Amino acid sequence: MKFVKWELPLILWTCILLALTWYPRVEIPDLGINAEDKIAHIIVFAVWGVLMSRSVSKYEIKQMPFAVKVTILTGTLFAIVDESAQIVIPGRYFTFYDGIANILGIWLSPVVFHYIVLPLKRRFSLK
Repeated sequence: MKFVKWELPLILWTCILLALTWYPRVEIPDLGINAEDKIAHIIVFAVWGVLMSRSVSKYEIKQMPFAVKVTILTGTLFAIVDESAQIVIPGRYFTFYDGIANILGIWLSPVVFHYIVLPLKRRFSLK
């Protein structure tokens, strides 16, 4: 049961993220700001990072420094590998700025976790 609560959401989001980034071509709605693609990369990788921080820390404050390190290190590596793998996927290609957006999402995720997710958990007593 603990696996379902802590690790399964991360694994499922990883599969969704890989499906989105490795699918030959995913159309993103035009918001008229010419950065929709980068915003999407930041968001999906930030969600991945939040789920990683949650999985590692299990909401225990004493585990937060370790969770942040694990999230940043594994997330940065995951973001680089994910973007680099697109070189060999038909219809996809590596772009430096997508990689930067991926990494930015990872690096923002501990901030989101600490300042948004933890306060919501405390406020609503989410277990």
